Amino acid sequence: MRGGFDLYISQFVLDEAAGGDVEAARERLAALAGPPVLDLTEAGAELADALKTNLQTS
Repeated sequence: MRGGFDLYISQFVLDEAAGGDVEAARERLAALAGPPVLDLTEAGAELADALKTNLQTS
């Protein structure tokens, strides 16, 4: 819990953080360690795909 909020992370965020430079990815993943990973639902996967597509076309 941080500042009165429970923190969670998604697999989508972990996948994005793992990309790119190996050392930088290692540091990003270390910084993201700790919060529980949310279960991936079909709706969540569709949303993640839409966000990723939108970010790639921007």
